[in-house]
Amino acid sequence: MEISGKTRVLGLLGHPVAHSLSPFIHNMLAQRLNDDVVYAAFDVAPQHLEKAIQGAHALGVAGFNVTHPHKTAAAALAIRLHESARRANAVNTLKYTPDGYLGYNTDIIGIQRAFAHQNIVVAGQTIVLVGAGGAGRAATIAVAEMGCKKLVIANRTRDNAQKLADMLKRDYGTEAEICDISMVKHKECDVFIRSVPQNIAHQPRQYDIIFDMNYFPQKTKSGLLMLIYQAVAAYEIFHDTTVPQDIVDELIASLI
Repeated sequence: MEISGKTRVLGLLGHPVAHSLSPFIHNMLAQRLNDDVVYAAFDVAPQHLEKAIQGAHALGVAGFNVTHPHKTAAAALAIRLHESARRANAVNTLKYTPDGYLGYNTDIIGIQRAFAHQNIVVAGQTIVLVGAGGAGRAATIAVAEMGCKKLVIANRTRDNAQKLADMLKRDYGTEAEICDISMVKHKECDVFIRSVPQNIAHQPRQYDIIFDMNYFPQKTKSGLLMLIYQAVAAYEIFHDTTVPQDIVDELIASLI
């Protein structure tokens, strides 16, 4: 792809970002779909995020994906939030408008599509979730929308887990239980979801289905599928388009 004065700029905001596969994914999609855009990663420390977003908007940067540790802060900096971002209280996609960036959350649909890709049944199931941060909240919403029967939430900070459980009961009427992270191995469930690094959430007992949201450094299949599908959803938002499934399949084959 030839970069010209008409090429639009997109990027990733996070800290750190050197390991990210997002530039590869978005630039591959742009090449396959013949979109005149270039995507880069920007390592922005938390104290500089607001200035970075303001400066990018002044420069006309078309949009950003947002990753750790900026998802909650980005929600406060968006001019408006899509329903997905409002429910998740986190933003992972910012789309340019003349007045500021609109905030979206594609983690939810990324998780749901990754579940569907692996034929993991959630409806009517009991799920153990480790981690109550931004990724954990997205996972909670995703499985609640898919009809899970009960969610057991384990987190190092009990208050955060309780807030997530309260949201689940209030907004979805789904049964929720709080569990100390040290007791996870004793919990029975149909699906185990890990939304934090493995060194925090030790390998669980003999669960039949483990959905690991991490993709680095372990390069887990679940994490990569979630990354790909949330990126595709963000690409569709950036470009007001639909990515054909054969191109999604090609992207998956190149990474998994």
